[in-house]
Amino acid sequence: MSKKRKKYTREFKISVITELDSGKTIAQVSREYNLHPSMVIRWKKEYNKQDLHSEEMELQAMKVE
Repeated sequence: MSKKRKKYTREFKISVITELDSGKTIAQVSREYNLHPSMVIRWKKEYNKQDLHSEEMELQAMKVE
């Protein structure tokens, strides 16, 4: 039997990155969410390259409307 890969929503990824921005370390966030540190680093890089950031801006715009 093979394991299926877990898919994380953009909202979840952004919430994890927000934890980093609040001052927590990658190790702390990884342990808290039971994620591998390299995954958190990858999400942070994607966020900084605007892949996730543009989605966050869209979500905030929808909340304002």
